This record gives sequence, C-alpha cells and structure tokens, in this order.
Amino acid sequence: MKITDSAVEAILSTMKKKGLDPKKTFLEVGIFDGNLGIGFTREALGRKIKNNDLTVVVTNNIDSANIVIDYNEINGRKGLIFSSE
Repeated sequence: MKITDSAVEAILSTMKKKGLDPKKTFLEVGIFDGNLGIGFTREALGRKIKNNDLTVVVTNNIDSANIVIDYNEINGRKGLIFSSE
C-alpha cells in the first residue's frame, strides 16, 4: 500500500480537527461487512504501515499490495481516492 503525501496531510489534518492523537490513534483500512471501509481506531490489529506521523492499520482480510491512497479534487469535490497500480 502506498499513501501519497497529500493523503497523509489530509488525514492528519482531519485527525487534528477531531482531537485525535496520531501517536495513539490509527487509520484503519479493511473489509467490514463485505465493503471496503476506513475509520480511526486505537487497536492496531493487522499490518501496520508507517508514513511520517500517520500509522495505517490494514486488516488481515484485505490484499493491500497494489493499493494507492491519494487525496485529490475531482469536479470540485475533494477526498481520498483509492486506486490500484
């Protein structure tokens, strides 16, 4: 899994606004109830990927080898974009 610098900055900015400490709280990516999902967690159950001050926890039920997370604007809307290499 690769996470672009712009995605890391956007996620850390959101965490700061919500009062979440990146040293204790992680971004979690996985399959939940059959759907790809993301959220914040304090439990590091899965593979950890460290990128600057952000730790991403990838659940064991997802193959993250070719996933890229980016932050971009499309048609005036900003957000995280998940793609595959």
